[in-house]
This record gives sequence, structure tokens and C-alpha cells, in this order.
Amino acid sequence: MRTFYIFKINNGFNTLYNKKTSNIYKILNRINNLDVSETKKAINIYRKIIRPINKEGIDYFITKNHFNDFYYKKNNNCHELKNNKEKSIMFINKTYIKIVCSNNISTFFKDIYSIDKRLFAIDFDYKDYFYIEDLNSKISCLN
Repeated sequence: MRTFYIFKINNGFNTLYNKKTSNIYKILNRINNLDVSETKKAINIYRKIIRPINKEGIDYFITKNHFNDFYYKKNNNCHELKNNKEKSIMFINKTYIKIVCSNNISTFFKDIYSIDKRLFAIDFDYKDYFYIEDLNSKISCLN
């Protein structure tokens, strides 16, 4: 199972590090691994880097896009796709989206690509990170 965290990066920060995605990953990974005693410091850095996500808009789009799909379920901010090809669960929060999936690429990435291509995805366990727009070639094979 893969677990991806998807963020909307602050425009200024995004411009500064656009070609250096490894630096964005390193900063967010460091925040993710900070000790509990440094929570206040982590929150301050996080708020400078991350912008809020349109939680309601994304939730509405995902629900509308998959409402008639037999393999789709929704409960509050949790969306689930479960069929013979994949099992994906997506949680939409105010400052990030979390996707837990059985495949390397969840169908939810196609939806997110349609919403905002400039979102930044990280799988901390696999040290994998990318902009959603960079998955265009892989997402097109999900059609």
C-alpha cells in the first residue's frame, strides 16, 4: 500500500523551488519527522509553505465525478474506490489530501489533475515526490 500526502504549495515558495522538487520534499519531510517537542516550530514552518486546499470544492468534484460508479463510496471527507484493479481511499483535509492506495497511481490522481495540476504529492515511506502535472503521461493511461 502506498500513502500519498498532497499539498498546495505557497506561490512564492513554489516559484523559488519550482525546478528543485527535492528541496520541497526535504523541507516537508523534515517537518514530518520533527520531534513532538518542536510541534510549534513545525506548525509555523508548515503554515508558511502550505496554502489551504478548497476542501468543499474538491469534495464536490470527486463526489460528482464518481457518484454513479458502482465501486465508489463516500463518508464525510472520505472517498473510497474499490474494484478488481485498485483499492484507494482519499481523505480531504483543509491543508492536505491523503490517498492510501493499493497501486502506484490511484484513480484519484486523475481527478486531482483535473482540479489543480500544481499540487505537490509526497509518499514519505517510499521517498517519492512529484507535482501532479508531472503524472500526465501516467494518468492518461487510466482513461
